[in-house]
Amino acid sequence: MSNRPNSSRYVSALLRNFSRKKGFDRLQFIFSAADDVNGGRKTFFVELYALRSDAVPDMIAFGNHLVEQVFKDAEKQNRQQAVSYLLLRAGYYGQSGAQTYAVFPLSSIVFDPKEATLSCRAESSCPAWISISPTNFSGSIRMSERQCIPYAQEEFAGGGFAWNIEYTIQSVSTGSCRYRKTFLDLWGNRLGIAGNVLYNGRSFSVDRQLDYGFSRRFVGTHMYAPCINIAASVLESQVSGKKYSNGYFAFSSVSDGAAEFSLSYGDNIVSMRAGTRDLRKKKAIINFVPSGEQLHWMCSLHRKQVIYDIDVFASAGMMNIYNYEVIDSASLFQILAGASGMGEIRVYQRHGKDLELLEHLLLKNVFCEYGMYIAD
Repeated sequence: MSNRPNSSRYVSALLRNFSRKKGFDRLQFIFSAADDVNGGRKTFFVELYALRSDAVPDMIAFGNHLVEQVFKDAEKQNRQQAVSYLLLRAGYYGQSGAQTYAVFPLSSIVFDPKEATLSCRAESSCPAWISISPTNFSGSIRMSERQCIPYAQEEFAGGGFAWNIEYTIQSVSTGSCRYRKTFLDLWGNRLGIAGNVLYNGRSFSVDRQLDYGFSRRFVGTHMYAPCINIAASVLESQVSGKKYSNGYFAFSSVSDGAAEFSLSYGDNIVSMRAGTRDLRKKKAIINFVPSGEQLHWMCSLHRKQVIYDIDVFASAGMMNIYNYEVIDSASLFQILAGASGMGEIRVYQRHGKDLELLEHLLLKNVFCEYGMYIAD
C-alpha cells in the first residue's frame, strides 16, 4: 500500500513537472531481473538526467561526442537550447557492469496529460526512446561500437538495450526533503514489478514474486556533496530469523544539511527526516569511509528514545562510476554506484544510559551511491 492518498496522481504531477525549471532533474528506476538462460540475477537501472541552463558554459564537462553533437546542432538553431539536454542511461551494475546512453534535446520531451505519460524519442545515429507513466516504464537504446567512447572510468557498452516494466507503488515516502537548492524524494521506496529486459540479445525476466524495484528523484539548481543514497528490499531479522519479503529500507542525504530515512519490516513502518539542527545536535550522524577495497556507509538516526544504527559495506571493485555535468560548477559531479552491498540495521530502545536491542536486520543486495565533485 502507498503512504500517499493517490500515488497515480502524485506520479502524474512529478512527470508533468519534469525538467520544467532551470537546474537538473534526475529520475531513477532500479530493479532486479533474472537471466532466462542461467537464472543469474542482475540489478538494472534506467535513469533520466535533464540539465537546463540559461548560460552557455565555457566547456562541455561531460565530454562524450553525443552530448557535444547535440550542443552543436542546437546552437545552430537556438543558443538557449545549446546548453540544455536530456541524458538517458540504462544498464546494469556490477564488476562487469555496463551502460548504454542516449542524448535528447529537451524539446523532444512530451507529456500527454490524458495518459499521464512522459516520453521522448531520438532518431539520430543513436536511436532511442523512453516512455514513463504511473504504471509502466519502457524504452530502448541502440549503440554501435563506434559510439562507445569511454569517458574517464565510466562503463559504456555497445549493442541494444530494451526494457518493458509494469510497476505498482507499494510504498512511498510521506513527503520530500529539501536542502537549500536541492529537493530529494524517495517517491517509490518499494515497487511491485513485472516485465522483461533484452540486453545484447540476452533476455531477462522480472518476476513480481522474486524481484524488487524502487525509484527516486533529485531536482534542484545545485548538487551538494557529499551525496549518499542506500536502499534495500531484502531484509532478514537476526532476532526472530524472519525474512521480510515485503520489507524495504531507504536512506538519502545531501551534504551535511538534510537526510530522509524510511524502513519497513513486518508491522513496523518508520519514516523520518533529519535537518541541519539534527546533525548539529548529533541526532543524526552520517559518514562514508573508503578503506582500500572496502567501502563503508555509516548512519545513526535518533528519534526520541529509539536509535537506528545503519552500516553498509560494498567492494570497490563492484562499483561503477558515473559522471554528471552541473550548471553552476566547472567540475564534474561523480557518483560511485553499485547494487551488491551487504549491511545491517540495529534498532535500539534507550533506557537512561542503557540500550535495549529491539531488532537486528541483515541487508542483502544493497543499492549504494556516493556522490562528490572531481577536478577537471
